[in-house]
Amino acid sequence: MILLTRIEVTNIRSITHGVIEPLPDGITALVGVIGTGKSTFLEAVRWALYGEVPGGLRQAEMRRRGADGRRCEAAVDFIVSGTAFRAVRGLRQKTAKGRVIETAYAELFIDGARQPQITPTKLTEKVVGISGLTGRAFSGAFFIPQNRLPTLAQGTPGEIQQVFEEQTGLTPLTRRVEAAHRDAGQAAATAEALPGSAEEVKTAQEALEIARAEERGAQQRFATAKAGADASRRALTAAQAVHGLLTDRRSAAEQARLDAARAETRVAGLAETIRELVEQARDLPAGDGRDARRRLAELRTARQAADHAGHTMESASASVSEARRRLRDARGQLERLPVDLEERLDAARRAQTDAEHRVGRLRGEYTRLNQAVQALRSAGARAARCPTCGQEVAHLAELLTGLAEQAAQCETDGHQAARSAHAAAAQNAELAAALRRQEAARTALRQARDEVRDAVRARRTAAGRARVTLDELATLLQVAGEGARVMAAAEAAEDAAAREVSAVRYAEQLRTRLVRARGDHAAAQAALAELHTRAADVTTVEELDNAAAALAAARADWEADSARCAEAATRAEVLAERCRVLEAARDGEQRLLEAKLDALGRAEILRHAARMLAGLRRDLLAEYTATVSEAATDLLRQIGGEHTAFHIDERFAPEVVLADGTRRPLRMLSGGEQARSALCFCLGISAQITGGSRTGTISADEITAAYDDETRQAIVDLLRDLGWPLLIIAHSPEIVEIANRVVRLGKPDEATGTRVLSGAPDEPTPGELADLLPRPE
Repeated sequence: MILLTRIEVTNIRSITHGVIEPLPDGITALVGVIGTGKSTFLEAVRWALYGEVPGGLRQAEMRRRGADGRRCEAAVDFIVSGTAFRAVRGLRQKTAKGRVIETAYAELFIDGARQPQITPTKLTEKVVGISGLTGRAFSGAFFIPQNRLPTLAQGTPGEIQQVFEEQTGLTPLTRRVEAAHRDAGQAAATAEALPGSAEEVKTAQEALEIARAEERGAQQRFATAKAGADASRRALTAAQAVHGLLTDRRSAAEQARLDAARAETRVAGLAETIRELVEQARDLPAGDGRDARRRLAELRTARQAADHAGHTMESASASVSEARRRLRDARGQLERLPVDLEERLDAARRAQTDAEHRVGRLRGEYTRLNQAVQALRSAGARAARCPTCGQEVAHLAELLTGLAEQAAQCETDGHQAARSAHAAAAQNAELAAALRRQEAARTALRQARDEVRDAVRARRTAAGRARVTLDELATLLQVAGEGARVMAAAEAAEDAAAREVSAVRYAEQLRTRLVRARGDHAAAQAALAELHTRAADVTTVEELDNAAAALAAARADWEADSARCAEAATRAEVLAERCRVLEAARDGEQRLLEAKLDALGRAEILRHAARMLAGLRRDLLAEYTATVSEAATDLLRQIGGEHTAFHIDERFAPEVVLADGTRRPLRMLSGGEQARSALCFCLGISAQITGGSRTGTISADEITAAYDDETRQAIVDLLRDLGWPLLIIAHSPEIVEIANRVVRLGKPDEATGTRVLSGAPDEPTPGELADLLPRPE
């Protein structure tokens, strides 16, 4: 199991920094007056391994007062199955929105190797996996608090049962059993109080069936009435159709006579329009105008090409002028720069190199002089020797003064040389920049010459293209002369061609209108003939009167049948609504009954679960008490004495067994026997938790403080005889006498906190131990 080998505490509770190293096979005692923080080391073990803090404290309160901004950390080294582990848990402070926040961190080392991605929660999981124990189980197995032994020896069965269940981890199960019984009782009472019964559901179902029978009769009567209303509706629709047809035919004849009069007027108007269009088209040119459009397109294309060539010529001339201006600018910029820039730059670089070398020499000389002065001053007047020749110095003060003056002069010369080096570097940078500007000016001059040559070539090309386009335009117009005369002739020819195209287009539009007018005239004449035919078909007055009388009779029949159908529908709807209400009532009673049955079922399940949990608790208590009795019996036999066995069962009245088989309760034993038996009882619980294997380091907090001298001696003898690894907070000299290692803690103060004075077993003197141990009242 877990063997503690080292506990390091930094700025926790009252301890600034302290390290104790418990022996893995022996007794380690922590000695100090009250308030020195002895219990803090035991609490730090549980915090580092499982993140558990003492009762009533928050994790942030683990930090020592006055240690803000400093490291707050607990580190525990332990061994499990031969493997060395180191668990570290601490607090870091950070400020957010003006508030100081404590953030926990954690680390884990296995055989010295740091494990990656360890968070506080991950550390707790790792420790549980390594040890096989939770934090509660670890405390029950390896920690004996104050007054634990008196409670086990002299407490009531209820007090002993509480301690037993807390140490073995059965307290949560006990609380769960009590809660299960309480929940089952409450669930049963709640279920019995709920409304709902099978008789009420049956009564609601019978009422619903009667209402449904009445509803079916009403629905049949409604279907019959609806069939009669539908037949009346069809007869009314037929009468309406006949009457509408006759009315529409009479109205159509009247409208046809009016439309025929308007159609005759339109036919006459269209004939007049046709005569006017024929007269206008007589003097317009014939043909489709394709030749005129082609000539106009050729003239426009040729003139646009000539205009474009002229603009290109002007742009090329402007480019030549601009290129020549840039050439003049590049020449002027190059002439303004000195010719010997490269020679000046080489001279400036040599000057900078010389100045930097001089600075280096002076710096080395200054360092040598300073070292010599320091060597002479440290040697003293009698042992001083010249740093150059190694001879003894007769007048040390004069030599030191001379060396100091040389160092000061060397420092002054060094500063002057550094300034010269900086000035040479600045001049070097300025000349290099000027040289770059000269090279850029040369490059710009070459580019300007190339641009002038390209611009002149482009202007020649543009001039040639302009002459070709003008010649082509003159050939097309069949004229001779300069460019302006050719362009004027082109504009005049283009205007004439445009006018000819417009005249042709107008003639085409006029002919199109004439064709459309003739078509409209033929259509109007056909429509007029149709209207004359429709006007001849007229309905008589007698036919309309007969149709109106038949329509009135059909409407009266339909209204009477519709009224009967509406009455039947209303009755059926009322009965249907009554069925819905009764069905809802039946469903409500059914839901109440189902809810009550479900609640009773859940209450029964809770009672069964409570019985199962109680049975599990009884079985575990029987198993745990038997295992503890066996482990405590082994310890009693190991140390010897008249008590041969230890016994405890579900009555929680611990007893010891004498050699003759007689049982005696612990509360009837003497003080020393009670302490020995109670300690074996407590260590037996540890053995039960750890599975009966050899336990790890047991931590005990002042287990002898409540006893007299005889009882303390009995506990000391038992601890010495067992030979288990123990870490004990000691307030009695007897513990110190048997301890294999004694760790002394000094009284803390506000500035430094608790101090760990010694960890060696033989170091404290009798007087020091008397000062550290509490004095009797």
